[in-house]
Amino acid sequence: MDSTGTIVARHVGPGCNPSHLGADGARTVLLSALEALLAASPVPPLKSQIAALRLYVAGSAATWREIAALIHGYGPVTVGPDSLPVLELATAGAPGLVLHAGTGSFVAARAPDGSVHYAGGLGWRFGDPGSGYELGRRAIAAALLELTGWSPATGLGAALQAHTGLEDGGAIKAMFYAVPDANARVAAFAPHVIELAQRAAAPPRSRSPAPSASSSPRAASSPRSSSPARGTSPAASAARC
Repeated sequence: MDSTGTIVARHVGPGCNPSHLGADGARTVLLSALEALLAASPVPPLKSQIAALRLYVAGSAATWREIAALIHGYGPVTVGPDSLPVLELATAGAPGLVLHAGTGSFVAARAPDGSVHYAGGLGWRFGDPGSGYELGRRAIAAALLELTGWSPATGLGAALQAHTGLEDGGAIKAMFYAVPDANARVAAFAPHVIELAQRAAAPPRSRSPAPSASSSPRAASSPRSSSPARGTSPAASAARC
């Protein structure tokens, strides 16, 4: 962003949470992202520079301050919580509240006196209710029960097979315990769960047969002929999902 507030370059990099990568790994990813950002700038590289750096991050603030102290050549480095820009985008600086549910979850609010309040963000082990990770984890647990034959099929089992590229429930379980990016893969299953729920909650589509020449107008327009079958109403389908 330049001095007028115009965005001149963007770069999307991989995650760099020190809780997963360690402080050195997080710093390496961050520096690579800064170099890529400068390379993407329309200003010639020799004249392009970062005058100030603001890091809005998840994880330990103390750890990030230590990382920030080792970053040189990018101007003053300020560290803040990742909830702050989300709150600003939602409220434009006015009093209000934002509920964020991504891979994790938190609630942030600004009171009329300008004070900022925050709840959540405890991470996947101790919190993040309603997050992509929690939704994915609970759905995967239900899907594994389906694939082992312990519960009726609902579509979750097939969706999990498509998501992982594996057929056997035992192999799927072993994969999630073995891969280093298990948390991201669990959270990535959440969109499939939402898609299944939306499909189940959609109004049923019925196609009435074309009236024959012998059909009376009353029979062709009978409301009963286009009513959904008992037990397949949107509410009933949503409850099963």
